[in-house]
Amino acid sequence: MAKGAAFKSGLGRCIFCKRQPPDVVMSKEHVFPDWLRQIFPRSEGTTHTLGVMEWAGSPGRSPARETRKQRPGHSGTKKIRRVCKTCNETWLSNKIEKIAKPILAPLISGEKIELDAARQRILATWAAKTVMTAEQMHPNKVVIHQAERTWLKENLAPPAGWNVWVGTYNGFAWGELAVQQHAGLLRFPAVDDGNPAEHNLVFTILGMRHLMLVVTSSTWPRMWEIMESVGSPSALCLSRIWPVVQASVSWPRPIVLTDADADQMADAYRARIWAQPVKR
Repeated sequence: MAKGAAFKSGLGRCIFCKRQPPDVVMSKEHVFPDWLRQIFPRSEGTTHTLGVMEWAGSPGRSPARETRKQRPGHSGTKKIRRVCKTCNETWLSNKIEKIAKPILAPLISGEKIELDAARQRILATWAAKTVMTAEQMHPNKVVIHQAERTWLKENLAPPAGWNVWVGTYNGFAWGELAVQQHAGLLRFPAVDDGNPAEHNLVFTILGMRHLMLVVTSSTWPRMWEIMESVGSPSALCLSRIWPVVQASVSWPRPIVLTDADADQMADAYRARIWAQPVKR
């Protein structure tokens, strides 16, 4: 295959608009926006840890294995070449990043702010976009459906099955633009014709100084009945901002999350996601 052919036939397709070269020019999209370097300075000696969780054998039928590698550079420098320049410089910049910045900045620094319904939607949309982008750091392990990314682009809101919580964080381990993401594919007989239907399950924690965002998503409607056996993130004093359930959420939250709280939540959901497959 000629050099560049694979890129043009699939690897270079924009994850949001689905177009590919030569119709569009691909660009490098930051997982975390570049303006955050004002809050999270970088130095030559800065490193970050890249972790990957995978099954050692058949998915869901063998123990999960986690590998971690120390990489040079700050986590805020991570980029993916999976977004076209048009999407990057138009709606992603103007309709998501630009309007989310004045909300994110005080949340990260722990300043007082009220999150009304409109701000909750903006923040939740930014979080969903970040989760979709972060997943692309491991392109061979992508499980979020194209229809979900298309929905976000067209509606500027998280798709059905997505839930977002916020919590005030006062620890160390999760504060420097941390991302922990666990994802898996689920296969269950479809109700209509009995053919296998592919669903997904994604659990992500984003740590940004005093802000912790927890994002869960699944295309299988019954999944959240099962996940209740672990307990809702609300039990750890997080407030749900999507779907919106409160007219306003005051920040900072009255009870803060510690490193122990964050670790407990991450361990509980990791164990549930990588457990034996659930039965209908």
